[in-house]
Amino acid sequence: MNFSEGTLLAGMELSKLSSTWGIYKGDVERGDGEIVSVYIKPSLPPRFAFREFFAAFLAKKINVSTPDPYLVFIPEVNNLYASEKAFSSRYCFAMEIKQYPDMSRNFSGGFFSCHEVAEEFLKKSDVALMGIFDEIIFNQDRHHENILYDGENICLIDHENILCDQDVDVPLSDDNWMWGLAKNASEISFRRVERKVFQLLSSGDYENIPDCAYRVFWEDLVAIYEKLGVGGKRKLKLDALTYCYRSRNILSLSRRTCDSHKTNQIGLAV
Repeated sequence: MNFSEGTLLAGMELSKLSSTWGIYKGDVERGDGEIVSVYIKPSLPPRFAFREFFAAFLAKKINVSTPDPYLVFIPEVNNLYASEKAFSSRYCFAMEIKQYPDMSRNFSGGFFSCHEVAEEFLKKSDVALMGIFDEIIFNQDRHHENILYDGENICLIDHENILCDQDVDVPLSDDNWMWGLAKNASEISFRRVERKVFQLLSSGDYENIPDCAYRVFWEDLVAIYEKLGVGGKRKLKLDALTYCYRSRNILSLSRRTCDSHKTNQIGLAV
């Protein structure tokens, strides 16, 4: 996985995007000299920032759409606002800017109650894979504000809360985006997603995902981990163990991980 590393060129401005940690927009000069505009999360705790990188790496490996990640160094410069001074002289997570909105802005709060939108969304070829992706990374925070969708393209964002090393065997939470859509769609659409999930699980060679991901990504992951200043390798190992456990048991997870509706995260009846 090739990630881009760069340096913030000038002061950044707070964006209007909602986020627990705050999202800024800034111009970054990459190592190859190209200047790009990105969304920056400078106040995101280092371990959470690392998880954003890991999710992006894995997503690219299994063809799930996420914004390209950037490791951005914020230099100590004079034109930062006083509230931004704490961000200087360190690395942070940033991401490519996508020019289409999240579901909450595109369809307002009534998105999940809209039968037509649910039907159209479930017809997308990558929806089933997105559900599997959330199972693997133990993502308990998938909702309409972290799914970008313009009626055609789908892109997943906000992965700082993945890979929780506590209660790794528990069901994902009831904030279940797939169920929220599926319950407003027809039985035919719902079963279509079921069939697609099982096709992917049987053909995707998921038993090899843990080894492949860490063997291919390990050097980059360690370099990012150290530059972000996460600390000792213990937390890196905990995230790795959680990931390996979830992905190696993906087939059984698809049957036993369920919400209060007795339907699991990727839409399969228990």
